[in-house]
Parts: sequence; C-alpha cells; structure tokens
Amino acid sequence: QKIKLSNKKLKEEEAKPMVNPKIAEQYEQINSIKNGSYKSYYNDGRLKSEGTFLNGLYNGAWIYYYSNGNVKAKGSFISGDGTDVSEISGLPRNGRDGFWIFKHDNGKMNQESNYLKGKLNGGFKDYNNVGVLTEESFYKNGVLDGKLVKYNNQAIKISEANFINGIAEGEEKIYYDSGKLKIQRSYKQGKLDGVAKAFYENGNLEESSSYVNGIENGVSKDYYENGNIKLEGLTKNGKAHGACKSYFENGKLQYSGTIDTNSLAEGHFVGELLAYNEDGSLKSKIIAYKDGRLEDLTPKPESKLSKTEMSKPYKCKCCKSTINGILDG
Repeated sequence: QKIKLSNKKLKEEEAKPMVNPKIAEQYEQINSIKNGSYKSYYNDGRLKSEGTFLNGLYNGAWIYYYSNGNVKAKGSFISGDGTDVSEISGLPRNGRDGFWIFKHDNGKMNQESNYLKGKLNGGFKDYNNVGVLTEESFYKNGVLDGKLVKYNNQAIKISEANFINGIAEGEEKIYYDSGKLKIQRSYKQGKLDGVAKAFYENGNLEESSSYVNGIENGVSKDYYENGNIKLEGLTKNGKAHGACKSYFENGKLQYSGTIDTNSLAEGHFVGELLAYNEDGSLKSKIIAYKDGRLEDLTPKPESKLSKTEMSKPYKCKCCKSTINGILDG
C-alpha cells in the first residue's frame, strides 16, 4: 500500500537534518582480525583513543583522551591483549612497555612510569591534581625495589623508606608537614629491627624503643616535650617486664616499681611499688605479691602534737559528750 504525503508533510520531511550514525570505532583488519590503525570515540564524536594493532594485539604507540579532549595517557604496547585493566584509569596494563605518562583531566601531570612486559619496571612518579610531585619510587618486575619518597601537597618530603623486592629494608624516616623529623626506625626483611625513635616537632625526643625481629625488646623511654624523661622501663617479647619508673614533668620521680608478666597483681607489679608527691615526699608504699595480694605499708603521718596534748579530754561540739583525747576520738 502506497503512503501518500501531502506537499506540506513532504516539505517538512525534506527539511529535517540528515542524521549520521555515531561511530564508536574505526580500525583496519585482515581476515577479521584487527591489524593497523585504530580509533575509538565518545558518544559526542570526540576521540577517545588511538593506536595500532598487530594480529589482534595492542602494538606500538597509543594515546587515550578524556571526554573534554585532554590527553589521559600516552605510551606503547608490545603484544598487549587488553587484559589486566586498571581500576583507577580503566586502561589495560598487559603489554605496556617503556615510558608511560598519565595526566589529570585538567591537563596537569598525574603519573610518569616505566613498564616492561606489562609490569612497572624502573622509575615512577606520582603528582596531585595541580601537578605537584607527591611520590617518587623505583619498581622491579611490578614490586617496589629501591627508595620510596613521598611528599605533601606543598612538595615537602613527609617520608622516605627503602625496599628490596617489595619488602621494607633499612632505615625509614617520617616527617611532619613542616619537614622536621617525626619518626626514625629501621627494618630487616620487613620487620622492625633496632632502635625506633619518635620526635616532637621542636626536635626533642618523644620516645625510643628497641625491636628485634619485629618485636619490642629492651629499654624503652618516653619524654615530655620539654626534654625531661617521662617514663622508662624494660620490655620482653612485646610486653613490659622488669624495673620501671615514671616522672613528673619537672623531672622528679613519680612512681617506681617492677613489672612481672607472671604476676596476678594489678598492673602485673611485683615487690615494692612506691609513689611520690611532686615535691618529692613519699605518697604511698605498696607491696605486690605474685598471687595478686597487695599490702599497704604507707607510713602513717606523725602528729605535731605531743602525746600528752593528744590525750587531753575534750567535749564533742555536736553531742556535748566528753571524749578522752584525740587518739580515743
């Protein structure tokens, strides 16, 4: 059945713009396999990626673009199969080879990296969205191998460490945003080993402790910000064990005692536990036993009154009764 159109309707149809189908991909192929140049596009027609294929595999230089037209990534592949897609960039890692750059959508540098057979291999740099360097490191076969340095958004170094085959080895330093040293410690085969130190921002030592094979062992000390010692003790297999002392900020002794991990007493103390007032006078004396018993041997305060004065009778103000001296009262 023929459809008849009025002259008016016919003119309206002829006046409509031509609609071209949207192109998602353009590529060359041989025997239905991608070979040669390749381009992909966003829905609005802007270029999304361009590169070359060889026998169906990513091969040669490739460039990826954001939807705003800015470059997203640029690098080369050797026999990449399009797998191992990055969760961050959404781009395949398999087959990446040589130097690659990644950029933020505002055009600022995001990453500079080196690849070998699809894995990070060589120098690596990371930048924030305004182009300030935030990390530089070295990789071997996809794992950290060498120095790792991190910076804050003002390009001030905030940490540095060393790795061998992905495992921490050697000295690590962590810094305040001001650039002053905050923590200094060492690793051996990924475990803390040696003396670890923490510092206040004014440079004074905040604490120090000793580690062997990742477990705290030996002398540990804490300090006040003014430099005076706050606490000192011994640690055995990660637990406090042995003589310990704490101090007031003015440097005078506050507590002294001995800790035994086998003691059932509160705080695992054993033996004599002494507490002092800030003026240096004795506050309390406790004997702790391993079975958990505590014995208070704190000396009783002596009266300034003589025994005669303390024995004189007096009348109670509330009940008016006579009490035979303060001692009786």
